[in-house]
Amino acid sequence: MASADRADAMDDGTYLDANFVRYARGFAALQLGHPDDAARHLDRAVDVADSTDDRLSQALTRLARGRLLEAAERSDASEHLADAHRRLEAIGLSTTDWDLVFQRASQVGAASPA
Repeated sequence: MASADRADAMDDGTYLDANFVRYARGFAALQLGHPDDAARHLDRAVDVADSTDDRLSQALTRLARGRLLEAAERSDASEHLADAHRRLEAIGLSTTDWDLVFQRASQVGAASPA
């Protein structure tokens, strides 16, 4: 989380940079056992993406949120994932390696201290 704090303090980034920080915060919060905080970070990423015309970012933020909700065993995860996949297919991406990235980031216990 300290790295995310430092990134947040920088004022010269883009909305994409800020959303990558939100991804990091969200998945870190999930790893630390705070699924509600995690979901809030990804909800904010979706809101920011939706304020742009960037259809890829809109789809990917939903995919990240869906995978996080799936790992948190939330009942609405499948509808969020379906929305993400519909949006990806609408822009010609039936698959994306980001899905694997988000799945791995969602694995609880993956960030255990050394």
